[in-house]
Amino acid sequence: MAILSIIGFIIGVVGLVMTKKVNGKTGYSVLSLVFNSIAFILVIVTQFIYLDLLYDYYDGPQAISAETPVVELSLGQTAHLQNGLDVTVDDLRHGISGDSFDGQLISVNVTIENKSSDNRTFGSNDWEAISKNGVISNSVFISQSNNRLDYGTFLTGGKVSGGMYFKNDTVQIAYVTGHDKRIAATWDIE
Repeated sequence: MAILSIIGFIIGVVGLVMTKKVNGKTGYSVLSLVFNSIAFILVIVTQFIYLDLLYDYYDGPQAISAETPVVELSLGQTAHLQNGLDVTVDDLRHGISGDSFDGQLISVNVTIENKSSDNRTFGSNDWEAISKNGVISNSVFISQSNNRLDYGTFLTGGKVSGGMYFKNDTVQIAYVTGHDKRIAATWDIE
């Protein structure tokens, strides 16, 4: 986009020079140069905004560094994570039904508290199940649940709780973070 703006600017300058030589009137040529300059500045500004958003998503403050060991906990214990979140998993229930899963699910209650100085996002995509066979899978979405953990952003000091659902063969529940879904903490549920 910036290259197109530069090309348009060069064409505008050439048009301005040519118009002045032919009839001496340069109003529309000057106007086109002004608009093209504004467009160029807007393109550059939006590119910086886009790069900043990408940085926040991929390497922003929510990520846990790869060198940080995984916190292994039992139900009811709280993980105090490097990114300033306190995360607790409790209230395990077996035999949950919902949608096409007749009694084949488990549910847990999760609580996340933001103790960092930055806003943090949360959602069900931050949770994964580890099965008896060592397979990592996503949480299960149940449309009829009234207590399901939703998506959102909370400010410093914000706290959210909600239910998460997993298949019955789950032996550990993992809280993941970052674009590469690094496991930050696990809770044994067997």
